[in-house]
Amino acid sequence: KNEPLPVLLNFADYRNYESPYAFLDTTWKRHFGDQPLTERLQNGGLFLMCDALNEMPFDNDHDYRQRVDDWRKFQKEWPGNRMVFTCRSRDYGEPLGLPQVEIEKLGEDRVQDFLGKYLPKNLADEAWGKLNNSPLLDLVSNPYYLNMLAFIVASSGKWPTNRAALFDEFAHLLLLREHNRHHKNWTGVPAMQNALATLAESMQPLGEGTRLPRTEIVKRIPKQVMTPDGEIVLDPKVMLKHALAATLLDVERGKEEEEE
Repeated sequence: KNEPLPVLLNFADYRNYESPYAFLDTTWKRHFGDQPLTERLQNGGLFLMCDALNEMPFDNDHDYRQRVDDWRKFQKEWPGNRMVFTCRSRDYGEPLGLPQVEIEKLGEDRVQDFLGKYLPKNLADEAWGKLNNSPLLDLVSNPYYLNMLAFIVASSGKWPTNRAALFDEFAHLLLLREHNRHHKNWTGVPAMQNALATLAESMQPLGEGTRLPRTEIVKRIPKQVMTPDGEIVLDPKVMLKHALAATLLDVERGKEEEEE
């Protein structure tokens, strides 16, 4: 028997679809064209990696419960296929009725081991000395944040003291990287940072991640920002392109991305 074919489903993209099957069908056609999806499902030939249930868009609590119930029914309708759902623990309030595996935080020994493998010994020792018994230690027990911290220490030697400073310095370094790549129509790091801050503020009430339709993000990007050198006029589409290059934003795929 052939191994099931893995398919990644980003739940941040699950909006305006009639059903889980319609969402899967759209993703399937994007990657596999006209190959028969229903036949593959009937034969138990898929491994669906359903990522970030907590980022699934919804209108209200009732809508959220309904959407989760749709997926609960979907996985029962197609037995034999493998399905794995990921969700931030604190947001998993509407269980899918599936076996659960919870990823634990890294212990101090694992944090120290990671630093030793990622950084030169002198930097690793210095970083652990600052982390040990500090409030930041609990934050970087999350591997994502630990990786960010190690990247910052290795790149700039700076030491963020809290979560906000960690994100700010990480974003700054990614923008500096793009600055050094000399992108066409690059507006500069300060302009990019201010535009992204304005965009983030406008997205905050949505309660979603950094993944929205391209057209929606373009609408939310300011057309001018203030910098130490004065006001800078922005082209939202160019700014989005640069933010994507810096991996500071993500967008839902649409026809325009496929045509590119």
